[in-house]
Amino acid sequence: MLLRALHVGLLLLQLSGALGAKLQYAVIFPSEMVSPHSEQACVHLEGADGGSRIQITLEMGKRNTTVLEKASEQKSYFSCVTFEVPPPSDGKEEVATMQVSIESGGETISNSSKVLVKRARTSLFVQTDKAVYKPGQTVRFRVVSLKENLQPGKSQLPAITLQDPGKNRIGQWLNVSLQQGIAELSLPLSSEPSLGEYSIRVKDTVHGFSVEEYVLPRFEVTLQLPRVIAFNSDQFPVKICARYTYGKPVQGTYKVKVCGKFYRYSWWGRQQDPCADFSGKLNQSGCSMLDVKPSNLSLQLRSYVKRVEGTGSVTEDRTGIEFSASGESKISTQLISLTFLDADDAYKPGIPYSGTVRVVDVDDSPIPNQPVYLTSRDGKVNQTLETDQKGLAPFKLENTAEWKAEMYLQAKTPTDSSANLRLKRFYSRSKSFLKLHAQKGELPCQGQQEVRVEYLIKGTELGEGAKHMELHYLAVSKGAIKDSGSFEIPVTNGSKALRGEVSIKLHFSAEVSPTLRVLTYILLPGGEMAADSATIKLQRCFRNKVSVGFSPDEVLPGADVSLQVQAAAGSLCGLRVVDQSVVLMKPDKELTADKIRGLFPESRGNDHRLQDADDLCGGHSRFSRPYRRSRRNREEVDVYSLFKDLRLKLITSAEIRNPADCAPLYYEIYDDRMYLLHSPSRNRGPIIKSDVIPRVTQEPEPEAAEMIRTYFPETWIWELVPVGESGRAEVHGSAPDTITEWNAGAFCMGPSGFGISPPTSLRAFQPFFVELTLPYSVVRGESFTLKASVFNYLKHCIKVQITLLPSQELELEPCADCQYSSCLCAEESKTFYWNLKASNL
Repeated sequence: MLLRALHVGLLLLQLSGALGAKLQYAVIFPSEMVSPHSEQACVHLEGADGGSRIQITLEMGKRNTTVLEKASEQKSYFSCVTFEVPPPSDGKEEVATMQVSIESGGETISNSSKVLVKRARTSLFVQTDKAVYKPGQTVRFRVVSLKENLQPGKSQLPAITLQDPGKNRIGQWLNVSLQQGIAELSLPLSSEPSLGEYSIRVKDTVHGFSVEEYVLPRFEVTLQLPRVIAFNSDQFPVKICARYTYGKPVQGTYKVKVCGKFYRYSWWGRQQDPCADFSGKLNQSGCSMLDVKPSNLSLQLRSYVKRVEGTGSVTEDRTGIEFSASGESKISTQLISLTFLDADDAYKPGIPYSGTVRVVDVDDSPIPNQPVYLTSRDGKVNQTLETDQKGLAPFKLENTAEWKAEMYLQAKTPTDSSANLRLKRFYSRSKSFLKLHAQKGELPCQGQQEVRVEYLIKGTELGEGAKHMELHYLAVSKGAIKDSGSFEIPVTNGSKALRGEVSIKLHFSAEVSPTLRVLTYILLPGGEMAADSATIKLQRCFRNKVSVGFSPDEVLPGADVSLQVQAAAGSLCGLRVVDQSVVLMKPDKELTADKIRGLFPESRGNDHRLQDADDLCGGHSRFSRPYRRSRRNREEVDVYSLFKDLRLKLITSAEIRNPADCAPLYYEIYDDRMYLLHSPSRNRGPIIKSDVIPRVTQEPEPEAAEMIRTYFPETWIWELVPVGESGRAEVHGSAPDTITEWNAGAFCMGPSGFGISPPTSLRAFQPFFVELTLPYSVVRGESFTLKASVFNYLKHCIKVQITLLPSQELELEPCADCQYSSCLCAEESKTFYWNLKASNL
C-alpha cells in the first residue's frame, strides 16, 4: 500500500507464527492533539486468547471522548481509528489523559498517559507594497489571516490601526471583512508627515515600515570577500562591483576599507583594529579586483584576530551619486577541515556502522586523493581511507559486535587535521536491532523515496514455528497519524539469527515539507521491542503551487506586456510588481516562504506537564527530587527515546527502556519642507530633449514618433486577482517608462490553502536613453544643479545634442562654459549640467 503525504512514516514489524501465551499490546497516539481537527490512535494486540475487548477514552476536564470501543475474536489485531478532538475546557490548551483498558483471557489491563490538547492556531501577517515611503505617497497593504494548516483563517477582523512614530493613531479600520482570508487596504500619507518608523497593528501582529526623504538607488554595489581566510595566506582577493538595476555596469570610482577585527581584549590590553585602504576606478565591466596582504591586517596574530570586515563604496562618474556595501570573512587557523557526514549518533552491535568523511580546504573546496586515518580510542577501528574527487571518503565498520559502551571515532589527515565523533550504544536486551537507511541531502518535496530497513533478530527471540513477519506502518503528518498498512516478510532460517533487509516506498508531498521522519519497530515474542528511526529532509513547498511570469520578459519602456499567474483553481492571488530599486533598499523585508513557515513554529523538546510515572527515574521527578540516570544509561539510546523524540505516546507491554539505574545527584542547576521634485529619473521633472546624430552611414528609416518618458512609479502592479476554475489569470498593461528591472511576485489563497511564488522579473530597457538626477526636494528661491546623463548602449557611436525645455517653475541661470553636445560611442555615457533656481510652486 502506498503512503500518502507523510511527515513521519512509522513501521511496525510483527512476528506471525507460534507466539507466546502472554498478551502483548501497543497503543500509539500523538502526545499533542489539535482541536477541532481529527486525530488517529492505533492499537496492536498479539496473543489475545478467548477474544479481547479494547476501550480507549480521552478524558478531559469537562467531557470524555470515546476514541475506540472494540470487541475482537482475533488472536492478532491491529487497527487505527479516527476521532474528533474536542476543544480544551478553558483557554488555548489543556493537559488531558488518554485512558486505555484491555480485557483478554480473563485479564484486564489498564493504563493511561498524559496528552496535550491544543486549539488550532491562527496567525496573521501584513504585506506592504514597499518597506519605505516618501511623504505624500500612499501606503498599500494587505492583512492575511492563516490557519495552522495554511487554509484561510478568519473572515472578519475587529480592528486594524496604523500608528506614526509617536504612537499616534493616524488610520483605523473597523470590522474589516476578509475575502478568502485576505483584506487589501491603503492610506495616503500627508505631504509633511513625521519621518521615522510607522506600524500597522492587527491584534498581536505588528508590521513596520518607514517614511523617509530618500532617493531610489540607481545601482547596486556588491563587495565580495572570501568566506574564510587562512591565517598564513600571502594575500586574499576582494572584489567590488556596481551594476545598474537594468543590469549594465556602472562607471565610477571606488573606495574600500578592509580591517582585521580583534577579539575585544588580548593579554596586553585592548587593541586598535588594523585596516588597509584602497581606491581606484572601476573597469569596463563595473568591477575591480583587489589583492589584500594579510600582513597589513596583523593576521599573523592568529588567535587574536577573529574576522576580517570590509566596507566599500562606489561613486558614479559625473553625477557623484554614491552607494555602499559591506562584507566579512572568518579567520581560520585550520587549513584542512574534516567533517563526519551521514553518520548516526548511535551504533547497534552486530549491524555494520557506516558514514562518510568530508575533507575540504579553507575555501570549502573539496580535497581529492587525501589520505584519511580512521581510528577509535579503544583501538578496535583502524582504517586508511582516501577521498574521491568530491572530497568524500565513505567507510563501513563491520566489527560493531565487538564494541563496548560508548565509542569515540577520529578521522585524521597526515597534517594532523581531525574530526571526532562520539557514538552511543543502542540498548537491546536480546541484541536484536533494526537499521534504517534513508537517502541523505535535501530531496524534492514531491516524488517518492525508498527506505531500506536492515534487520538483525536473534533466533531465540523469534518464537517456535514463526513463518513470517508482518510489516505494519503508520503514516504521521505534523504529529498526527494519517495512514496505516502492512505486508509480510517470510522467515526462512528457523532458529538461527534472522538477518536481511526490506524496502519501503514513501511518497512525498507539500504536506510533509520540510522534514519527514521514519520509525520502524518490531514486537518480539520474548516481550522486547526493537526499533530505529531516520530523518529525510525535503525542500520547502506548499500545496498551492503558485507561479508568475512575464511575456515577454524584456521590453522597451511603454511596451505592451502581460503578467501570467498560475495557482490552484479557485485561488485569490495578491500580485505585487515593484521597481528592483525598492527591493534593494530593504531586501530583508521581502515576503518569503520561510517567513510563512515561521508563523507556526513546531514544538521543540518535550513538555514536562506530559510526564507520566513511567517517564520518571525510579519514580522520582527530576523537578522535585535530586535524582538522575546513571552514566551507563546516559551513554545508551533506547526505543523509548525514539518515540519520545517523535512526540508520540506509547502504552505497551514491551520492553522499550534501558532498565532504570538511578543515582543521587547532589548538585543541579536550572537555567531559568515644500516638495517640488522627487526621485531622480523615477518622477516627472524638467523635460529634456535629446537629438541623436549617428556618425555612421545608414539606410534612412521611417521617422519614429517622439516619445517623452513621464511614468516612473515605484509600485507598478498591486492588486488582487482571482484565477477562477482554470487556475490561470493574466494581467495586461504597458510597462512603465523606467529603465530598470521590475521585481514580481504573488501569494495565493484557495481551497488547497496558501501558496507563494518564487520572484520573477521583467527587464525594461532601451539602448539609448536620458536619466535625470534631481535633489529630493527644494524650497522656493533655492538654486540647485540638474544633471542629465545620456547612456549609449548601441553598437555604434552617436552624436547627441541635449536641450532643456522652458519651464514656468524653474529659472535657468547662465553658464558660459557649459557644453550640451557630445560624441558617445558604444557603452559610453555623459552627464550634462544646468544651474537652476526654483522660482514658483
